[in-house]
Amino acid sequence: MVKRHLKIIVFLTFVFLCFPYNVLGASTQGNRMADMGAKLACGTSRIYAYWSSTKIYNDTTKKYVDARDKYIVNAANDDGSYASCDVGVATIVRSSGVDPNFEAFLVPNQLRYLDGNSDWKRIGIYYKGTSTASLEPGDVLIVDSAVNTSSNVYGHIWMYFGNEAVRKYYPDSNADSVEAGYNSYPNGSYYPTLFNAEENPYGDSRTYVIFRFNGT
Repeated sequence: MVKRHLKIIVFLTFVFLCFPYNVLGASTQGNRMADMGAKLACGTSRIYAYWSSTKIYNDTTKKYVDARDKYIVNAANDDGSYASCDVGVATIVRSSGVDPNFEAFLVPNQLRYLDGNSDWKRIGIYYKGTSTASLEPGDVLIVDSAVNTSSNVYGHIWMYFGNEAVRKYYPDSNADSVEAGYNSYPNGSYYPTLFNAEENPYGDSRTYVIFRFNGT
């Protein structure tokens, strides 16, 4: 009996040490994206910039700018932006190593990518301001006009981390998510910014589809 138990222990040890950790569960991948996203986020202060010619490069944005420059290379539809919801989420996903091919630009293209990729799975819808109980770290939330109940169906994408991942880098924060965005008016663009989804600080009434990484 002792020998049998030893064999089981040896086998389980082999599985955990020799198999890639991404085989052990999608939640591990989600946590990787959440950790990377919280690391690259610019806190809860909206830092304004947009084009590469006016990008802000300081202690707060340095990690994000470097990651964007490194992982968003030769991407289709690259307009040189830094403060944009699409490239913000893509930088997080790609730099985490979970999905190096994640579509980098244009929300409609990202929606098509998510729908057409078996590694990502639709798991429901979410309205900002409601409970985040159904969300898990690393979930990507994206506007899909086909299921949107708001008159404002302009494309947008953001990511949920959970507060635990955020507190690793911002111990006093109650934030649990990140988003970036831009507008056409002066100083209307901001780098990836942390926020609390249930508080819905920007009054967003759109319906979002939840995508969760389900790959290996």
